[in-house]
Amino acid sequence: MKNKTTKRKYNSKKKSHKSHAGIKSPTSISFEKDKTPRLSGDNDVAFTLYTTKNISSHTIQNSQYYNVFLNGKLAYKRAPRGSAPDFPTKVKWGPSAFRLTKDNYTKLKKGSKIYMDRDSVHFRGPIVFDKILRGPKIRVYAKDRGYDDIYYFILDVKKIKDFQLYAISSNSMKKSTRSYKKSNTRKTKGTRKTKKKGKKKVKKKVKKSHKRHK
Repeated sequence: MKNKTTKRKYNSKKKSHKSHAGIKSPTSISFEKDKTPRLSGDNDVAFTLYTTKNISSHTIQNSQYYNVFLNGKLAYKRAPRGSAPDFPTKVKWGPSAFRLTKDNYTKLKKGSKIYMDRDSVHFRGPIVFDKILRGPKIRVYAKDRGYDDIYYFILDVKKIKDFQLYAISSNSMKKSTRSYKKSNTRKTKGTRKTKKKGKKKVKKKVKKSHKRHK
């Protein structure tokens, strides 16, 4: 019985050696193809679903996320986890906006912010409008979601209908700049008042010291 088992083990080892001998070692290492778009920051790229894959959902200056367009405004809407579909969700409202089309693209001004709905968790953006080119075509730029790179895109006006793009209206942009200026003026006024009070205190102390010397 022992001889039979040893013979079986020996034969199995021989087979394994033969199978390994038939396999050739690879001459070169192969990697899977990277499916992410390779964009160069210097050259303009066509605005497509593929090239806009890695556009960020927010920036440091625009930290608010949006995922819904409701009643002419961008908003963030999310139901609590495990809740029923009819559960009343809390809506965080954003600025007023309009759906971008080939008929209203002329409303865009340099620096206008656009958000893109890709049917994902958040809207992508802000995509900043740069200028109108011959064609007509729109030149825009946006930040990469993982790196600090900024990419420039060219969007044909005829193809705007293929994308869900929402541009923030100029009125809401003016309001935000006004509020920012007001907050800054309040801060500067406060600092000026404190400086004046400090000067008055110093003058009073100097007068008192003169009186003592007399």
